[in-house]
Amino acid sequence: MVYARNLDFTTDYLGSTSYRQVGFRIDNFLKFQNPTAKSTNYYQFKKVRQFFEELQDETFITSFSCTEFQRLVAIPKVKITKSKKLKCWIARVWLADELFYYNYPFLLPDFFKQKTTKVRFQVIQVFSSINIEKKFFIKEFLDSYPSVISNQRINNIKKYFIQLVKLLEHHDLIESN
Repeated sequence: MVYARNLDFTTDYLGSTSYRQVGFRIDNFLKFQNPTAKSTNYYQFKKVRQFFEELQDETFITSFSCTEFQRLVAIPKVKITKSKKLKCWIARVWLADELFYYNYPFLLPDFFKQKTTKVRFQVIQVFSSINIEKKFFIKEFLDSYPSVISNQRINNIKKYFIQLVKLLEHHDLIESN
């Protein structure tokens, strides 16, 4: 997201949801990630492809209120092609425009090692809100699940919320109150 923030883009809509399409050279993206890399080899290209596959599979934006439920695929399309003209690989990535309005969209890399996507993105969404005070409405969050969940699962979700809040506190991103 940090890399895409300063790239030229076009905007398109899927229904009422705005998506940014950014294009960039894979070798430039690799240099951004690792400035000491000397060249782009097949192994690095394969890792970039895996990165985009995992990112696309794991990123959803979910919102639920009394009147509406919405779940967006944050990255609905990734296309990597070989440019004969430029003699390099070019990526075209569609990103939900909403991601660009969070204050700290992906400052939290430890969150992406976890498995519970819904909890992780709820924490990121609350953390990235404009309000200074960050409130996590756990009961409403649990009520948004489409089916009945076991007490053990509820306890695990609550523990996971606590772990993520402690992680934010540990990195001095929030203060305990």
